[in-house]
Amino acid sequence: MWHFSGGDPIRLILLHPKEGVDEVRLGANVTAGQRVQLVIPAGVWQAGELCADGTYGLFGCTMAPGFSGAGLEGGLRSDLLRSHPSARSDIERLALPDDESPLMSGDFAT
Repeated sequence: MWHFSGGDPIRLILLHPKEGVDEVRLGANVTAGQRVQLVIPAGVWQAGELCADGTYGLFGCTMAPGFSGAGLEGGLRSDLLRSHPSARSDIERLALPDDESPLMSGDFAT
């Protein structure tokens, strides 16, 4: 679950298993369609970034069941471009380059 705490809105990009792509804004202005929290189902690739006109945003992620770095897999650019070509600009900017490991060590060291 992503949850917004303060500052400027955060843009979430969600890549669903069957090529579906969604964009959600987390922020305090719910009357403008922003959400203060969002539960993301298992199997959905996700990335977040500060909205273009923002200066800072404070957010957090709560995960259940428990999480460790050994359970994190980053999305490689070529794999995500193949599965979600309609999100090309976001993937090229936010995904891991193909020459990086998609796995994080259990202690979050890289």
